Amino acid sequence: PFESRTARASGTSVVRISGSQLTCAFDTTGRAIGTWDLVVTNPDANSGSLPGAFRISGTVAPAASVFSPVNTADAPPAICWNGTRNEFLVGWVDESAGSYDVWIQRLNSSGTTQGTRVAVSSSAGTVPKRDVAIAWNSTNDEYFVAWCEPRAISVGSTHPSSGYTNVSSVFGQRFRGSDLAATGTNIQVTDSAVFSIYALSDFNNIRPDLCWDAFNGDYQVIWLQEWSTRN
Repeated sequence: PFESRTARASGTSVVRISGSQLTCAFDTTGRAIGTWDLVVTNPDANSGSLPGAFRISGTVAPAASVFSPVNTADAPPAICWNGTRNEFLVGWVDESAGSYDVWIQRLNSSGTTQGTRVAVSSSAGTVPKRDVAIAWNSTNDEYFVAWCEPRAISVGSTHPSSGYTNVSSVFGQRFRGSDLAATGTNIQVTDSAVFSIYALSDFNNIRPDLCWDAFNGDYQVIWLQEWSTRN
């Protein structure tokens, strides 16, 4: 949870990434403005805290449009603007009873939904997802959506990821701007390409961001890669 001197709020959609990292979501709606501490408690009841980890400031306006299902945990959204259609595309991770999905939804300039939401990842709902990012291709009126989900690995004892059986990889999918029809299939961005003698897919690759490079006619994707987090 995160807590102040007088209140406490528990996180949702908690996902353990490694022995030193986890992700979760906090709903700050209606919470007091000020500094909040972060407290992490393990299943064995041991805990640690980070004083002043969060600061809530300003006034949060009411939601202009609510379009995700109720009674589910929705991870931090990503959003981009389509300058041709004068509308937004919003993406998010939805978690309900251990089932994870990545969704995208078109919104007009007033925040009203256009059409229906569209599923992004082709993997099973039991596979955790996180870190959605979106870019609009102004040349072809197309979207590229990126996100992370784990894949199994098998590495030797001298590999920096020795001891891990699953790591996060960055995936991507293209969608047509007019109706969000998928273009092609899911691709693994952090694939078996070799970097510094190791395959990209043998490490935790998280927090992607991306943009459309109109000059070169391609998407530019960046992400954070964790090396030797265990060793």
